[in-house]
Amino acid sequence: MDLAEQLGFGSATSTPVFAFGTVAGVLTVYLPTRAACIDRLVRFIGVPAQEVGMNLGKVEHAGR
Repeated sequence: MDLAEQLGFGSATSTPVFAFGTVAGVLTVYLPTRAACIDRLVRFIGVPAQEVGMNLGKVEHAGR
């Protein structure tokens, strides 16, 4: 059994977080099942990634 299985992770999906016209990070979501990530779930995870990117931009702009 590998570490992911020991921790209860069956699968994962990642999406980039864009800020300032470049990749500022990656949002990874781990799932308890081995089922492949379906398109609807991948799109759903993209929404908070976009929010994080926009907030990074706001923080950077406020710090100037």
